Amino acid sequence: MTDELFELETPTDELGSETGPAHMQPPASVSQLTKHWQAAHAEFERTSNCPRTEVDELLALGAIRALYWLALGSAETALATTIANWWADVSPMHGLGAIIK
Repeated sequence: MTDELFELETPTDELGSETGPAHMQPPASVSQLTKHWQAAHAEFERTSNCPRTEVDELLALGAIRALYWLALGSAETALATTIANWWADVSPMHGLGAIIK
């Protein structure tokens, strides 16, 4: 009887597979392109907070533009949409148009 008292049931989800507490679940996987987008976006933001040359800005924007096309080619449309929306939002700052060409 005491064995039954202290025996824990394995939590299961709706499909019947084993799960655990939310804080014990592995983090959702992030694609390599998403990681590159985060780095390129941070680089652009970092250069916008300090005196930058036109070359710095163009290099950062070129990396972001390349990531946009890679995301589309890899069928990561959500990431491509995020990049395109960001590009349109900052287009007045960089003057290259609201659409990535």
